[in-house]
Amino acid sequence: MADKKLVIPNAETDIGRVKLKKIALILRLHQLPAGLVPVSVGLAYAYWETGTFHFVSALIVLLLTALALLGAAYLDDYFDHRSGVDARVANRTLFSGGSGLLQTGEWKAQTMLFLGIAALAIALFLAIQLTVVKADWTLVGVSAFGILSVIFYTVPPLSAAYRGWGEVLIAINFGPTAAELGYVSQRGNFSFQLLLVSLTFSGLILVVHLLHEMLDYEADQASGKKGWVLLLGQKKSKKLVSLLLIVPYGLLSLLVLFGFLPFTALLPLGTAAWGIGLVKRMGKAENHETLFTILAESFKIYVFFGLALTAGLILDSFMW
Repeated sequence: MADKKLVIPNAETDIGRVKLKKIALILRLHQLPAGLVPVSVGLAYAYWETGTFHFVSALIVLLLTALALLGAAYLDDYFDHRSGVDARVANRTLFSGGSGLLQTGEWKAQTMLFLGIAALAIALFLAIQLTVVKADWTLVGVSAFGILSVIFYTVPPLSAAYRGWGEVLIAINFGPTAAELGYVSQRGNFSFQLLLVSLTFSGLILVVHLLHEMLDYEADQASGKKGWVLLLGQKKSKKLVSLLLIVPYGLLSLLVLFGFLPFTALLPLGTAAWGIGLVKRMGKAENHETLFTILAESFKIYVFFGLALTAGLILDSFMW
């Protein structure tokens, strides 16, 4: 009989993996696509219109978007910690219940607050610098709107997330605002056609947010955080989620039909069957595990939808 090799766990490798996961959590790497994908759509739309691309401007806009997302996450963690929402979450996931860094004592609350403010300040500074170089203040205006929305969303006394209109800011910022930010960095002006286009994926990110609220339902209810799910109830919220999973595909098709987008912009329809599958599963979703699976998949649909739309716009630019 051949001798069996004794496999000894590599403690250093395991520690390294834990550290990498923690770094990814601290930098919110899993959430970055939420903001970077719609910006990429705006960049691609500008390229589709003009055939020109300003690489440095695009890089700066992507960086300031990432910083704004990080700042938003830190401020949300801090104020949800103060209100006690995150402490009441029984089943914390990557997309719900905050990072858990404050609840475990790994980070101090003041550190989280300081880093959140610093990230937003640097993002605004980058927007101003790019604006000065381009001599066009539209970019800093869009950036300022996004940053102010972050503050209005979570910081008292406004705290939109606690008053039932935080969802509106989510849909606006991860749709029109982010897309226009990418576009303005290239063109220097707004695009009303892009505004319509961005509504397709702003609906999909709202799906992700509403599922997040379903996972945090008990914690939000105990802390007085009144999102749409609490206001509508679980049953009506599931119907709204199902509707928002279907409408983007119809809207995208209409935009192509009426000439707002090229035929290649229909590439995101490749995710339609995936979305319909989630709609069917929504009605039977009762436990947290199932809801989290649907949330994770809806986030992937949002990302792939945006990337496919970006690819479709670029593809048409090369075809003609």
